[in-house]
Amino acid sequence: MSRSEFPNSKCLICGSICTAKFHFGGLSCNACASFFRRTVSLNIRYLCKNSNNCITSPGQRTFCKACRYESCVDKAGMKRDFVQQRRSTNATPKYILNSTSGSSNREVVRGFITDSNSHLVTQTDHLRNIDNNEHCKDMKKYSDLLEISHMNLLRFYVKQVEPEKKELKNILQIKSINDLMITCAYDNGSAMESCVHCPGTGKLSQEDVRLLQKSFQFAHTWLDSTWQYSIATDIDESEVSGESENLSQFISHIKSTLGACLANLKLDVYEFAAFKSFCVWSIGAQGATESMKVVAQEHYEAVASALKMYYKTFTSMSDSEIATRIEEISFGRSSDVQMIYDETIKLYNKIGIPKSLFFEGN
Repeated sequence: MSRSEFPNSKCLICGSICTAKFHFGGLSCNACASFFRRTVSLNIRYLCKNSNNCITSPGQRTFCKACRYESCVDKAGMKRDFVQQRRSTNATPKYILNSTSGSSNREVVRGFITDSNSHLVTQTDHLRNIDNNEHCKDMKKYSDLLEISHMNLLRFYVKQVEPEKKELKNILQIKSINDLMITCAYDNGSAMESCVHCPGTGKLSQEDVRLLQKSFQFAHTWLDSTWQYSIATDIDESEVSGESENLSQFISHIKSTLGACLANLKLDVYEFAAFKSFCVWSIGAQGATESMKVVAQEHYEAVASALKMYYKTFTSMSDSEIATRIEEISFGRSSDVQMIYDETIKLYNKIGIPKSLFFEGN
């Protein structure tokens, strides 16, 4: 046994019992040493969603890379200068090469971003990482009714709300009724596609699907825009043209109610995807058949389950904190949102929006 090896010792970073060695000036397990070497040699800076307060333990060491790196430096005393720089880029990940194009010293920022624009950053690898994480394989659940795993169901909704999917102006910034009609026509097409491909719709009657389509239309047009408005920092607050006082007042009302609520919640893209799914099915199930209500409840439980896995994997939140957060996200699905949905229908009728462009059948 080498003098530098310490059998049955505790890694100063993750706490695992191992044959610890001194790596880069700090006593650690091989896994944490490899993580530190890779982070430094690739010049990566990880960002933490919880102000670097995550717990680093044997079962959680891979969950927050920012806090794991901080532990390498602060707890184990590892030194960046002790890590040799890479001599070749042959084994360098493609995303690193793309990020450092034109400058070999450029820092690569990865992970959660907590500034005012954080929610506009899509991180689709996060949900995929849950599938590959041994800690979560035991928690992976599947809905026989919807014929999809809980995590894939959340993915379905995330793909719909990623900011780059929105090609038109935010509806809360429109200047005229004509702008509203253009936006409605665009969103209604994508809403119909979402409804058709939504897991579980094949088990619904034609009338139930029609109700669900209305709900998707409303969510695509107004919920997406309100969330994007609530997280944006460069909002144009100019008023709607004088041709419709009703439209102007309605937009102001949404900003002060739902917009303020979402701003307080500070939802990231995964949380908003869950919030939107809750709203879609809560509205759609109003006045629907018993079958529709059963499918709606299955969506709620499956998405909430996936969101719980998301929190357990990427945050240090306790079970009670997770339960409280999910309750906060789902609370408004049957109150303010339902009220705004009803008010939207009244507005469209008042200002003469053709029924072919909104909630067909009302």
